[in-house]
Amino acid sequence: MILNITTIYLILIIVPIYFYLNGTVYNTSGFESAKVLPLSYYITFLIGLYVLITKKYKISFIDIFILLSLIIAIATLTFSILILDLKTVNLNLFLLYFIPQVFSYIIGKEISKNYNLDSTIKILSISLCTFISIHFLDTLLNKNIYDAIINRGTDNIFYFMTIYQKLVSYPLVLSIILFLTLFSNIKYKYIYSSLIFFEIVVSAAREPLAMLLFMFLLFFLLNIKNISILKILKVISLLFFSLVLIVLFLDIEDLYIYNKLMLIFDSSMEGYDLSGGRIEQILRFLEYLPNLNIIIGEGFLISEYFPEGTFHNQWIEYFVKGGLFFFLSMLFIFIFAIKKALVLSKYDRKFQLVAIILITLLLVSFNINTPMRTPYSSIIIWLIIGYVSNGINYKKDKIRL
Repeated sequence: MILNITTIYLILIIVPIYFYLNGTVYNTSGFESAKVLPLSYYITFLIGLYVLITKKYKISFIDIFILLSLIIAIATLTFSILILDLKTVNLNLFLLYFIPQVFSYIIGKEISKNYNLDSTIKILSISLCTFISIHFLDTLLNKNIYDAIINRGTDNIFYFMTIYQKLVSYPLVLSIILFLTLFSNIKYKYIYSSLIFFEIVVSAAREPLAMLLFMFLLFFLLNIKNISILKILKVISLLFFSLVLIVLFLDIEDLYIYNKLMLIFDSSMEGYDLSGGRIEQILRFLEYLPNLNIIIGEGFLISEYFPEGTFHNQWIEYFVKGGLFFFLSMLFIFIFAIKKALVLSKYDRKFQLVAIILITLLLVSFNINTPMRTPYSSIIIWLIIGYVSNGINYKKDKIRL
């Protein structure tokens, strides 16, 4: 495989290097979403701009709704700037949304011209597992293995990488790549999958576990007539083996992920909350709704009603920030992407995996977090949608990574 610009892009977007807006490297563990951006954000803009200028594509329904959502958002933002105080307009949020949506989407279309899904999955898996190995090495050098696992590893990784927002964007990307890897045809997929699953346990986030559970269930339901018992046993054995290792070498009650899960299932624990605060956010939104302009929402303003800046619900944020038509345009992008992935799955079964991921994002992730406002995860999601939108037209590739 020629190491071209899209290959380099697939490798680099996984690397969690973050920069402050002044260009210095961010290597702590705080939450400073408006002040730091991942390396993938910058290279997405640069490479996406190059692809946008130099390449041509046939227009698809997904393209139309991508453009429509962008027009609606720009019109909403312009109205806010002209009518309201410019200082209250949240330009950061606007750019966090639309740099990935436009440029990562375009790059996804370009990648689909060169690599099939297995080849794309292989590059992403190798890149992710390389970083996971570096993360484990740093963890072992700075902590003993027991403390490392129960306390979610390390955040500052060799002083130039960090698992920033590891409760949101990083574990979501882990779950997506794990699911793709596990059902791909790439070599060593079970080794890659084991590493990624172990990293999910260490990250101690509940969202990837919910994502994986829903994706596996959906995969089983869609393939119940054709599914191989042997394949089911392999997956169960892999997960069981991983859990056995955890139980044998660790006190499970010390695990960070165990205690986070108990906050959902054990009502006797202090801090018990079945929804993790999500229901309260929905109730706040319903209280706010009568005062909200349904057409333009808040117009991408810095919200006074939600000063913390997030709703922990992507659908609510789309509606509140951009209004009804913006919300609908985003919904139709996903609907058409899912529909096209299912059509393409008749020719390449791997596209069914993509459809399952997109459905799970809509029904699970979007209702418990805002993955589209964090570039590290939204870049991967828009890349997948862009890949699907361009259909099956890749050249015969030979991956030798």
